[in-house]
Amino acid sequence: MSTAQNHCLDLATILQGKMLPAFAPDILGLNVFGDCHYATKLGGDFFDYFDFREACCRSDTRLRLVVGDAAGHGVNAALVMTTVRAYIRGRAMQPGDIHEVVNDVNKLLTKDLMYSGNFVSMFFLDLSMLDNTLSWVVAGHDPALLFDSNTDTFELLSGQGIPLGVEPEYTYPINSREALQPGQILVLCTDGIWETTNNQGQQFGKDRLRQIIRNHSGDSMKELVGTVYADLKSFSGQHPLQDDATIVAIKAVETQAE
Repeated sequence: MSTAQNHCLDLATILQGKMLPAFAPDILGLNVFGDCHYATKLGGDFFDYFDFREACCRSDTRLRLVVGDAAGHGVNAALVMTTVRAYIRGRAMQPGDIHEVVNDVNKLLTKDLMYSGNFVSMFFLDLSMLDNTLSWVVAGHDPALLFDSNTDTFELLSGQGIPLGVEPEYTYPINSREALQPGQILVLCTDGIWETTNNQGQQFGKDRLRQIIRNHSGDSMKELVGTVYADLKSFSGQHPLQDDATIVAIKAVETQAE
């Protein structure tokens, strides 16, 4: 690769890094943190938060976020990632439930990706502490992990839905339950986390991830996410990441009465 090509790649890497959230949202009753590590300079993973205090809802008790994974990694996946991120950002701040958002984004993305072999998996979450509701839409993505430190149990937040960019008229269902309660942690990941391999070809696996969540449930979510990546690095040794790896953790915390 020429010097000019390397320079362009470096600039693209810087630009893509700026597309990931620089700060976690400050939501009453929640402790939130996310991070993303790419297998190469550019990648297809992304996560994003939507701040309703700057939009129509004017609420500091509501969190809407997305975790996505464009197929593959590298330049091709990065181009798809920037496209779907722009579509989601443009639609998510407008009126409508999250399944309407996902339906509209899928129609747009399918026009770009149909018959290309490219697609995007996504988990879209809407959490309102004021209304005590947690809603989510799944588009071909792995379930989120919900850990309750009060009962030492895990629950999967799963749902039906094909990846984005495959079928323009597909209708994504919405799933719901009560919002997180103090002591509960919700973790959203891409498969690069548990599919990370070591020099013996063993995968990091979801059991290791669950154990980290259990052992560090008393930590801040920034500390918990940092521990996951530190353990991934220790586990893989000299074996580099084969896929992009993203994790967002949300913990419900007690709020002090005024």
